[in-house]
Amino acid sequence: MGKKVLISATKIKKAISASNRLIKEKNNDLLIKAQSGKEKIKKPQYALDNVDFDLESRVTRINFIQKQEYRTIERYITKNYVKYPIYSNWKIHEKKIKKVIKLTNSTLESLNKNEDYLIRTFANEILETIGNPEIFPSWYLKEYLQTEHIKQIKSLTDKLLTYENEQLNTIKKLQQQIKLSEDKLFSSKIIMNFKKKKSKKRKKKLEKLKNKQNNFFKTFFTLGLYKCYISKRNVARIEKNIKKLNNYIEELNKNIIENEILVKQDKESIQNIEQDLDDKKRNFEVLKQLEEEKYAFKISKVQPLENSLKSNSDFIMLKQFNGYAYKKIIGCYIIHNRENDKYYVGQSKDIYKRIKQHFKGTKPNNINFAEDYYNSLFLNKDELFEIKIIECQTKDELDNMEKNLIQKYDSLNSGYNKTSGNI
Repeated sequence: MGKKVLISATKIKKAISASNRLIKEKNNDLLIKAQSGKEKIKKPQYALDNVDFDLESRVTRINFIQKQEYRTIERYITKNYVKYPIYSNWKIHEKKIKKVIKLTNSTLESLNKNEDYLIRTFANEILETIGNPEIFPSWYLKEYLQTEHIKQIKSLTDKLLTYENEQLNTIKKLQQQIKLSEDKLFSSKIIMNFKKKKSKKRKKKLEKLKNKQNNFFKTFFTLGLYKCYISKRNVARIEKNIKKLNNYIEELNKNIIENEILVKQDKESIQNIEQDLDDKKRNFEVLKQLEEEKYAFKISKVQPLENSLKSNSDFIMLKQFNGYAYKKIIGCYIIHNRENDKYYVGQSKDIYKRIKQHFKGTKPNNINFAEDYYNSLFLNKDELFEIKIIECQTKDELDNMEKNLIQKYDSLNSGYNKTSGNI
């Protein structure tokens, strides 16, 4: 018997420890390799959270949400005296970003080019959230019209393509029917020619047999049996075959005529469909041209939001005035209550500043207007007052213009004025 080799427990533990160390080193190498090139932080993502728009002051408070994905170092692995970081899975950090902007008409017209990245990026969404067509700038309206125009053209195109595909499928089915009918015609004509030849042979044979019925010798030697039985039976059989062949030929001929009619009808149907398709395509081009003209007309009508109140222009809503940029104007101004048709005429060396003294946005600061404002039955009181200005150059011109306007609008007797003007 051989010698027994005994391995000590210490050696076994060392072997296991060495094996575990190798496995750990291998796993660490895989981890280090996997972490190589991994980014610690991603580019932040933004979303519009809320828009609080005040039509009176045009002050707009906008909240954005910033979502930031990042990793943190969970631990280090040391290899060859070098520390390698091991990162966590992606974590998300959110924070709110608040912006305040006054959306005057000039600001609105350049909102999509605003110096603030977030306001510029979310300009469309900000306007959509406010949802007030009265403040929509020209660039936004043009983008909207362009989007609607593209949708309309796509709708027309899709309808044409759908119809065209349906008609082409119909043509394909008709062509298959024509092919089937033509194959039947070809087969039927071949069979009919064959049956006609066969019928012709039978007729010749019948004629020949009838001529043999008068054969004296066959009749004599068969004591008349040939003539009375054999010949008559053969004649009857052949006549029956000929009749059967003729019926079959007649049926074939009928089928040929029917298939020829079907082929003709199907070909006419294809021609009609192709003509109809051409008509649809021409009609599509006409409709498309009309849409292009409508779009061009609508675009031509889009004008930038006015940035200042024009002298001697028509009355404008007071709420529109809030969107104008400040401009020092000397002249007379008329305030009109649209509900009770009462007027107020005033003069100022700074009309913008003076109107701001009368109203905070569209709400009156002046008790003369406040009573009518708060007792008004208008559903939208922002539309109760409208204004108009007339520029003047000299003090005398101001006084004369104010007096004339007070008389014109009868604002002393039936309006808000307390005097007939400066004396």
